Parts: sequence; structure tokens; C-alpha cells
Amino acid sequence: MCVIKNGKEKIKKIFKTRAFIFVTTALFFSTIGVSAATYFPSNDVTYDNKESGLSSTNVQGAIDELYNTCTGSSSSSDLKHDTVISGDGLYKDEYEDGRYFFKGTDPNNYIVFAGRMWRIISVEANGTLKILKTDSVGTGYGSQSGAYSMANDYYNYWISDIDKSKIVKGNFGYGKIKTSHYDDLENIIGDENSKIYSGYISTISVSEYLRTNSDITRCSTVSLDDANYGSCNSTNWLSSLIMYSTDSYMWTITPTNDNAYGFNGSGLITYTTNSEIGVYPVVYLSDKVELTGSGTPTDPYVVR
Repeated sequence: MCVIKNGKEKIKKIFKTRAFIFVTTALFFSTIGVSAATYFPSNDVTYDNKESGLSSTNVQGAIDELYNTCTGSSSSSDLKHDTVISGDGLYKDEYEDGRYFFKGTDPNNYIVFAGRMWRIISVEANGTLKILKTDSVGTGYGSQSGAYSMANDYYNYWISDIDKSKIVKGNFGYGKIKTSHYDDLENIIGDENSKIYSGYISTISVSEYLRTNSDITRCSTVSLDDANYGSCNSTNWLSSLIMYSTDSYMWTITPTNDNAYGFNGSGLITYTTNSEIGVYPVVYLSDKVELTGSGTPTDPYVVR
């Protein structure tokens, strides 16, 4: 049996329209012969729909959150409730509706999946989580062919069937960025999305690399990142990750005239087909997965 101790301190929410909620809840518990007051004393458990985004009459939502508090689990949609507008954390994306990106030097986006540490890039509009493995699966030649082949081999041979069941097919934009769009992130995103690969695994895109930076004034476009790479590296967790990884160069899925973009401690760099740099797989986790943990390096999210 799960017991919630110190309900007022641990849940700290406010039931709006209490009469409806408590009457409805009482009817629910009466059908199983239990007093609702036993579980929902009015001076201990409260519910605030402004914090959760749920309707004040959504009794099932209240029960679900009580269950999550008790079990310590959460879902991808729960992450959206803790957004920020500065510093490290989860930001609402201003370019693609419904997307949220983890930005900053070291946000709490650590997640353990398939026995390895990953980082959450984004929470998608459909509730899926886009995650990136924090260590490479090796170095490969050329991004579009070599890097994908290595990532796909990792998916086929190193991820168990149980873990594969938690991965869903997602869209990866791999269109080439026009040089005339280097100063405009919206156009960069449009260029990438002009070609879509739908699959289970790939690598990160240039626009996603740019959107993990919390300094949008100096680091939000290809041109700005190139001009300010010294300061941009200090406000981008992907730059921090790559500087401490065994393979300190990372392929992206985004092509150039010669081959594709990658990045390292000097920011975005174009690499030709004979370049051999690190391959860091990216997958989408189902919106049905449950998470435990708080996302910190010492208490990462764990996929259940």
C-alpha cells in the first residue's frame, strides 16, 4: 500500500471548485466502500490547476498526480509544467508549436535509457521525448551515410527488444541549409524540414544544436554561433558534453555542399566525406513511458 505522508507539504496544490471535486471523489470512493475523507482531507491535499494545466474538475488528473507523487513517477507531459525563461532549464520553443527545448550550460535533462546515460533534447508536441546518447558509438566517415549506418547498427544490435518497444518512429529533418539563411533560425529550420527522414534513430540537427543554447542574443544562428563560439560554448550543454566526451567531435544530420555539419569546442564546423568524427545517436521515446528521478546528474530520470 502506498501512503503519502505530509500531504500539505508534499502536494501543495489548491482544489478549485472544491464542492464538485470532493462530491465527485466521494461518489467514486463510495462505490468501493471507502470514505473519500480518509484519502482527501480538505486541510491536507489541495490542487492548483494553474500549476498543472489540468481543469479544476478533472478528478482523474488529480488522482493521477497523487499517484505520481506517491510512486515518484512522472510522464513527459509533466516536464512541460516546469518551464523557464532564463538560465538553465526547459524552454517553450518559439519556432515550432508544442516543442520544448532544454537549454543552458547544464540543465536537469539527464536520463538513463537502455543501460546508458542520455540527455533530453526536447519534449515534442505529441509528448514524445527526443534524447541523445551522451557517449558516442564510435567515429564514422560522412554524416548522411557513415554516421547513420553506425547509429542504425547501434539500434539493431545494442538496444534490447524491451527497450526498442519504448522507442517510436519520429521525423528527422535533413535538408541542406542555404548560406543566405545563416542569420535566420526560422529559415534554417525550414531548410532542414524541406527533407524529412522518418525512422527510429539518427543524429541531432544544426537547428537543435542552436536551440539548446540559452543565450539567444549571441548564439541562435549559424553566423552568430560562429562569431561568438567562445561565449556560446559556455551556455550550451551540448558544447559542454562534447568537450568532456571520448570523441570530442559530433556529427549532425544537416548536410552542406560538401557533406555535413558537425561541432566541437570551436562551435559548428563543416566536415567533408573523408572526415571521421563521433556518432551520437538520437531517438524518440514514447509518450507512454514513465519516468522516475529528477533529471540531475546524480538523480537522473530513469525510463520505466
